[in-house]
This record gives sequence, C-alpha cells and structure tokens, in this order.
Amino acid sequence: MGFEMIPEFLADLSSDAASALQSTLRPSQLERGGLLFHPEDRAETLYFLSRGRLRLYRIGSAAREVTVTVMEAAEMLGEVALNLDHTEYGLYAEALEDCELQAVGAQTLRTLLSNHPTLHFALTAQLIRQARALQHRFTQLVFLEVTQRLSLTLLRLADQDSEIIDGRRRLRGRISHQDLAHLVGSTRETITKLLGEFKDRGLLDLGYRRIVLLDENGLREMSVNPPSV
Repeated sequence: MGFEMIPEFLADLSSDAASALQSTLRPSQLERGGLLFHPEDRAETLYFLSRGRLRLYRIGSAAREVTVTVMEAAEMLGEVALNLDHTEYGLYAEALEDCELQAVGAQTLRTLLSNHPTLHFALTAQLIRQARALQHRFTQLVFLEVTQRLSLTLLRLADQDSEIIDGRRRLRGRISHQDLAHLVGSTRETITKLLGEFKDRGLLDLGYRRIVLLDENGLREMSVNPPSV
C-alpha cells in the first residue's frame, strides 16, 4: 500500500519527503462495523484512508447517532492529532465497509514536519481539499432535497465502483439502506421509501444489497428536477 489513492497529496510532496513519510506508515485494516477510535481517545495518530469508507459521528440527545460526515478513500482523518494540546478525537469513527488505512504517530509526524517543509504544504493542501468537500456536502444538505441527494449519490457510487451487468451498472460492495442514509444525510426509512419509488419509476433494479442503475439519465434528471410532493 502507499499513496496510490491520494495522488494530489503525493504531488505536493518532494520525493525525499514522500519516501520519509511512507517509511514511517503503519498499514492496518478495519472490518465493516469496526470502530477506529472513540471520542475520548487521545488523538495521537493521523490516518490515511486507502480503501473503503468511514463514518464520523457523535451521540446526540436520546442516544441518537448524528453523522457528521463520511470519509472516502483518498482522504485523511484524525487530523486533530496535529494539535500540540494533546486533545481527544471527539468523534466515533466507524467503518461502513472493510477499510485499509495507514497510520503515522503524531510525534513521528512532527519530526517529519521539522525535516521536510513540503510536508507542511501537502498536509495543509489536503485539509483544504477536504474542507471544501465537507462544505459541498453541507451545501447539498441545505439546498437539495433528499431525492436529489440520493440520485447524485447513486451516480457517484456507480462512478467509483460498479460492474456492468447486461449493459447496466451495478454497484459493487455491500451497500445497505442505512449506508445510503449516512451518505445522503437522511434516515433509513426515508431512503427505503425513495428507493422503492425509484424502482417504480424504472430508474433502479433492487435486490438484497443489490442496486442496478437502469436509467442513469433519469437519475440525472431527478437530481436536477425532483418530483413535487
């Protein structure tokens, strides 16, 4: 493993900085449903996500889980470890699917930062890219209806990882209705209802953890012009 999944990060590093960082990385795997860290854990490690998705969430009132965001492959998390105040992570990090990560200890990273100035720039640039992605997600939550967000999410998932079955794209992996709810920013009940409506409209073919996109143009139209309630 390496930074194959984070090409922009690599491009910002000098060759010696990239070699030095990669020599310190510790590869790890996390199975679907596993927790990478808890809110009260000391933030002592920075992680690079090479494969899979991780959900960051809090526990709200009435013990309700509130998803803050979903981390994708080619992103880093645990950046609070860069804080010199020895803070805690403050969030749960749960694997939505089997994940591959690479970790570097905060103290080791600080040593690398002092020796390789381009690492400062690369980390800052990566944080800015992820902040923009998070801003985009929040903008969609505010300005787009759930129907639109679901359509866009299905198309994005197909672009990321799908296989062709009888000329149609089928999403790979175990994607549950709850997973889609986390990605879309909705509830499982709402997503189940909408998937049924999409199927009735001929946009999807559904089965147990199986989603086939039958009409991608229809999904794109749905993302722009959702049906009126």
